[in-house]
Amino acid sequence: MTATATGEPAYAPRRAPVGPEIATVLAPQGRGCCGRSCWCYHSSRGVCGLSTSQPSCVTKRVTIVGTHQLTPAQVSFAVQIPLGVPLARQDVDAIANRATTLPVIESAKVTRKWPNTITVTVVERRPVLAISQPDGYVLVDKAGLAYQTQSTLPLDVVLADVSPGDKPLLSQVAAVANAFPEKLRGKVGLITADSRDSIVLMLTSGRTVTWGSSADSELKAQVVTALLKKKPRSYIDVSSPHNPALR
Repeated sequence: MTATATGEPAYAPRRAPVGPEIATVLAPQGRGCCGRSCWCYHSSRGVCGLSTSQPSCVTKRVTIVGTHQLTPAQVSFAVQIPLGVPLARQDVDAIANRATTLPVIESAKVTRKWPNTITVTVVERRPVLAISQPDGYVLVDKAGLAYQTQSTLPLDVVLADVSPGDKPLLSQVAAVANAFPEKLRGKVGLITADSRDSIVLMLTSGRTVTWGSSADSELKAQVVTALLKKKPRSYIDVSSPHNPALR
């Protein structure tokens, strides 16, 4: 049985709770036979059959997979999987939903691995923007969701001067940042936007790029990268990417 869930926390970015460490062990492999009325697992420790309350069929291990920004302990604390409960009685949908209450987690998949392991596989949000605030940096994912505040600016994440509460504008700016190739991302010092059609890049070289809207952002990124090789003095305009301007 597998359950999946996706999460989209409302803004206000939160810090994930820290919980106690738990053991993380991969489930043993074996050949099973399963039907709608029974659960079977053949191993050297016995067989889980119709009686799912057998000691060999209860939950003994929890495995957390996919964490990078979070720790397995933080996810374990959030999902609160009870040990000692028959594996077949674990509510995998509820476990997946509890995982996505963590703002960093975009989606979660929960699977039973017989005879006694629950595996929680998470996909974390990847920040494409950061907004400086008095208490740290608000991280924004590619969909424009402001999901967490942390004290330091993550590596390779672009700063933006946009209100973290302006979801429509934030989604436009995030789409632009998500289109940057790595080489261009490293040259962008700040993204500003007064409206969805007035997005501007401030490059670390001091040059300004008028981007316009988020439309055709991948093409605009290619055009900017090419025009920078011509070493313009101060200004590039790719708001109309098929007819760019520079000076």
